[in-house]
Amino acid sequence: DMTTINTSANTTDQTGAVSLDSVDGDGGFLSDLTINAGRADVTIAGSVGAINRLTYLQIEGNDIRIGNIGTASDWGNVGLTSITASTSGVDAGTLTFTGTHYKTANTQTYTAAAGQNFILSGGDTTTFESNGQSITFNAADIKLGNNSNLVVNTGFGDILALKIDGTSSQDVTLNAGTGTVTVGAIGTQTLNGINTVALTGSGGVTLNGDITTDNTAGNSVTVTGPATLGANVTVNTAANVTDQTGAIAFSSTIDSTGGARALTLTARVRWAIARSCAHAASCAQAVRNTQWPSGRIRPVSSASGMNSAGETSPRAGCCQRISASAPITLPWSSTCG
Repeated sequence: DMTTINTSANTTDQTGAVSLDSVDGDGGFLSDLTINAGRADVTIAGSVGAINRLTYLQIEGNDIRIGNIGTASDWGNVGLTSITASTSGVDAGTLTFTGTHYKTANTQTYTAAAGQNFILSGGDTTTFESNGQSITFNAADIKLGNNSNLVVNTGFGDILALKIDGTSSQDVTLNAGTGTVTVGAIGTQTLNGINTVALTGSGGVTLNGDITTDNTAGNSVTVTGPATLGANVTVNTAANVTDQTGAIAFSSTIDSTGGARALTLTARVRWAIARSCAHAASCAQAVRNTQWPSGRIRPVSSASGMNSAGETSPRAGCCQRISASAPITLPWSSTCG
């Protein structure tokens, strides 16, 4: 069946709200749901497709709250998922995810008003998952509530998000598999909001903003796949003074778009910053697309005074680990073998 709930005809106020306990398909071939509340709010308190899958889901309204889509082990919707919270009413246009599982077989597209208007409030790790299709968070930034770590898995679909921020040491995992990841600043708006960041996309990871982690143990930033700087980027894990975690790792080449970019990496412990290259040519390419530092970089203590090959030297074709208690700005041209 195709079900449509439309209360958008009222354009004078915010009456016409839509509130549902849960939504399931009828078990048949076609189970489409379209909700258009116009200036009013939409709430689905429970799950969508937890028992019987939907074949299409579209929701539009002012402020929207939605529980789970599917379960941890099964899709809640096999068709397109599109949810849009707008400012057509008097409220902010916030999309709040009150569940912890958003699992579909097809694309997921979420849109909200500019600002921190994607809110994760499920109180536990919240996972968005598709079957090799893209997951997109448009226009708004993501705010992670207490204990609401963010995990996005697509297999090979692209992941797109703007800024992501936490509340109290949340983790961010964006895994596009063979797809691409594009993300804005992470952890820069709330002090000690983000603990661990893991970005994976063998098709490429584009960084459009700084990444800052918190002052608790276990913090780290890992970028797996060829990285592209869409802006000048600073990655800073140095707030952690309790132990020797705080590693920063790039697994592949680093390039840039729109001309020269600066990449600054700051970690507290001397072994924490790592940069590996597939071969020396990859390093050269990263150097060409990264601004030279304005001042001279002093050698790190572990590398100074070395007159012959030793354990601190990289193997041919790789970059050695580099570290310092002060920021280090690329390029690391001397580390390529």
